[in-house]
Amino acid sequence: MTRAPRALARLAAPVALALAVACASAPKERPRAPPPDPGELLFLDLESRLTRAKTVHIKATLSSTGAVTAALDAELWLKEGNRARLDVAGTFEGKRHSARFISDGTRMQVGGAVAVAAEPELCDAVVYGATRMGVLHNVALLIGGEAPDHGAGGAHAWVKAERARSLSPATRIAFDIVIDTKPVGDAILQLDKQGRAIERIQDVRFDVGAMHVVERYTVFEVDSELDDALFELPPSPATP
Repeated sequence: MTRAPRALARLAAPVALALAVACASAPKERPRAPPPDPGELLFLDLESRLTRAKTVHIKATLSSTGAVTAALDAELWLKEGNRARLDVAGTFEGKRHSARFISDGTRMQVGGAVAVAAEPELCDAVVYGATRMGVLHNVALLIGGEAPDHGAGGAHAWVKAERARSLSPATRIAFDIVIDTKPVGDAILQLDKQGRAIERIQDVRFDVGAMHVVERYTVFEVDSELDDALFELPPSPATP
């Protein structure tokens, strides 16, 4: 071997070692997460618009068959300042019902019961209940004499809409309904081109059987004018 090749050979070993050390210490590139499904983006946008809105007005016909039967008309109003109202009338489990829930932002009242302090996250809880479980959930509680679920807080973590994905057309969104990490049903929410809900079809599973629900929204308005008088509690002996 001539002098020049010997010199190159002596240089090659440290260079190779340096390259090996550099390659070993270089951070590995993390795999990129897949882009969110368009249906997930539409659903998140809907919830964001509803939770940020100054007012929300929804009018719906609700029907269910199976484990729970219902044929009801419901109307929901929300307004900034933690004000809410839910009216319902129709048939639930074979019996006629008419009920109302109102919060004026300070006090809230279920039907003719004694008014109590309004829960601090009432409006957000009603929104998440409507988008993730459907309006019928809180309507059923109201018929049973209860205020909307999780108005004291935690609704966002308690119930989730998971695996939201677009169907055809893209404004039809399918998702799984998950409560306390347990899958309990699946839903398809149909939006119009302006992102307003038109119809919701879902199946919910209970220990005693399944319930099929159809909700059709004849009014779905955000930031429309709402009269403050809608949220006034009626006078009663307990709340003069």
